[in-house]
Amino acid sequence: MKVTLTFEKKDFENLRAFEKAVEKQCGKTYVSGTYLCWYFDLPAELQTLLSPVQRGSEKFKELAAQLENGSVSFELESQKPESKL
Repeated sequence: MKVTLTFEKKDFENLRAFEKAVEKQCGKTYVSGTYLCWYFDLPAELQTLLSPVQRGSEKFKELAAQLENGSVSFELESQKPESKL
């Protein structure tokens, strides 16, 4: 993944200003002085595979059967909520 972000002078007044500028461009993120992390909501099917509680469910069995026959793919989307800043 490659991302290009654009900043103005005011975005570097302090770390909070920088966080706001990144959030406006990227949505749900965590920013520190050295890195940027995106938050992605995992789809329900992927949550089913990851949850030990779901191991006996029909959905888990269906997904496990798909894995036995090859692979499964999931599209992850970073939701960009309306900024409240």
